[in-house]
Amino acid sequence: LRNSVKARRGKHLLTKSAATGESRVFFGNRATRVPLFSRDALAPGSMSSGPAIIIEYSSVTLVPAGWSFVVDPWGNGVLSS
Repeated sequence: LRNSVKARRGKHLLTKSAATGESRVFFGNRATRVPLFSRDALAPGSMSSGPAIIIEYSSVTLVPAGWSFVVDPWGNGVLSS
């Protein structure tokens, strides 16, 4: 697995190559392949746009298309549309 991170204005844009895997997710009646990211591997400033799935030991976060995910300076995951 190859990791790739692009830096931009203090943010780390996650690319699909930084994903730990991929999963097929249904939105309505349509299946879409989305990247899986390990929450433990996301440093403050890491960000991605949806669709994506963020996986951690106690939960799973779905980032729908049209939404974005960023890890704030305190390590919190913040979703916005």
